[in-house]
Amino acid sequence: MLLGLLLRLRYRRKLVALGASHTFVSLAVLPALYLPLLSPAAIATVLAVLSLPTIAMYLYNGSHWCL
Repeated sequence: MLLGLLLRLRYRRKLVALGASHTFVSLAVLPALYLPLLSPAAIATVLAVLSLPTIAMYLYNGSHWCL
């Protein structure tokens, strides 16, 4: 499937942007299932633990990927 996307898009930046968004959405689905069961402090902790590495990755690689 990825090879087909690469051949269709022909632009590495678009393929990397699609891969990054797919990774983020895939990682966000599981916590979204159990967040309603947690206390507000636990929700804030889970969101911080998930968002800080994502933000750091974007800040480091976003300029290279032109996202």
